[in-house]
Amino acid sequence: VGFGLRLLERVHPSVWDDPAQTMVHLLAAMSTTLRARVEELDGALAQHSAVDVNGMILDDGFIASWWPAFERAVNHGPSEGPNEGRPTPGNTTHVSVVDANGWACTLTSSNGEGCGIAVPGSGAGGNNFLGESDLNPGGFHSSPAGMRLTSMMCPVVVSRDSVPLFALGSGGSNRIRTALLQVLTRTLLCGEPIQQAVDRPRIHFEHD
Repeated sequence: VGFGLRLLERVHPSVWDDPAQTMVHLLAAMSTTLRARVEELDGALAQHSAVDVNGMILDDGFIASWWPAFERAVNHGPSEGPNEGRPTPGNTTHVSVVDANGWACTLTSSNGEGCGIAVPGSGAGGNNFLGESDLNPGGFHSSPAGMRLTSMMCPVVVSRDSVPLFALGSGGSNRIRTALLQVLTRTLLCGEPIQQAVDRPRIHFEHD
């Protein structure tokens, strides 16, 4: 989501005044993000900490290296990404709370593919992350034991000067990224009120 926003914040603001161009640029950001994830992010997580990888993908140089791919997607349409297989039903839940004092909490929880094992002492069932095509696009037995997995879950708190402005998130597997990208683009880059941005129709890009 952050990578997509870094791409979109480089776009001329006039794009957001044209609904068709807004959709074109959002689709380009979604498809470029998916390519960057498959081609670089997953491999980097096997070698570096999540903090280091986060810094890498938000770095100006990394964004610049993917800018040509983003421009190609804007001008010629998104290229086909990895085929993630047939969608499966799941159960990801999100809740955001902001209290009267301005404290914010946002939580996304998933049991979409339960593994049948409860975490000892917690009462919580573990998710079968290897069965989620979005988390493990290479399929079973493609990653070495102990390799850190990505997660599609993305609870967000947006703050200014350390003061929370709003909290949001979503269920929806790999649709979480594209939903949040659109709401954040509308609020942070277009200046829309958060409720209006959430209520707007949305698009989703996936593998073809």
